[in-house]
Amino acid sequence: MYLHCNVAVHGQYHDALATTMGQILQVKSLRTVSFNHGTSPHHTMDRPALLLLTMAGILAAGLGLSIYSSMVFFEDIVVVDAMLSRADPVEVSAPIPPGTGVYAINIQDYTDDMKIRAHVQGPLGYTMASVEVETQTIQGIFDVDEQFEYTLVIQTDDTNPVRVTGALGPEPDASRTSLGFVSLYMLVVGVLGMIAATTYLVVKRRRANSGTNPF
Repeated sequence: MYLHCNVAVHGQYHDALATTMGQILQVKSLRTVSFNHGTSPHHTMDRPALLLLTMAGILAAGLGLSIYSSMVFFEDIVVVDAMLSRADPVEVSAPIPPGTGVYAINIQDYTDDMKIRAHVQGPLGYTMASVEVETQTIQGIFDVDEQFEYTLVIQTDDTNPVRVTGALGPEPDASRTSLGFVSLYMLVVGVLGMIAATTYLVVKRRRANSGTNPF
């Protein structure tokens, strides 16, 4: 009787132990499946997609930096857009410190028969630079010895009005110029990177759909 009871108790003990071990193994199995599911390569971002997003970020940053550099570059440049005729010359005035001054002229709908000239007036009406406008866009520099409000005067002998844009101001320093080069470099890298990443992604998907090894 005692032996029978002992065997029954041991049997129940082993059954309970087996049930407990089974539950433990089931929990471990669920943890393993959950861990593997979280780290499955199907749920991680593909390398081409990640590269595409990175290049898009660089391109967006380059565009923002380009806009900012343009604002900084032309911060001290005065730009005037107006109609030019014999009776109405166009003048652009800007304060320029000692150093180098720059000017630029753009003629809309320029033709070779136009007779347009320009000069920069300095202190006491002294001519700092003069030029005959023979192309649609022209630019130049001149030396500035003292702080003064210089004036770019654009004139023509034609009676027909034409729209011109004149710009005058101090020459931008090296830091502003380099900022423009950096933004241009970022734009080029971003565009080329997006093209490369898109091409790689398309080729990879085509190979995956065709059943071949997608790299």
